Amino acid sequence: METIRIFVSYSHEDCEWIDSRKHGLIRFLADSLEHQEVVFWYDHALRRSPGVEFEEKILREIERSD
Repeated sequence: METIRIFVSYSHEDCEWIDSRKHGLIRFLADSLEHQEVVFWYDHALRRSPGVEFEEKILREIERSD
């Protein structure tokens, strides 16, 4: 099975739905689809890449997503 890449876009006003310490929507979806080879990307990954041009990285991830 081929990996499916999902780009998650959201307003930072709604980040409580993304944050795994609260509602954890991304974690819930990732856990639910783990056997389907689904990869989620959202801007939290930018925190792990200091110095990266965020606009270029976001555009690249959008392009890679299914």
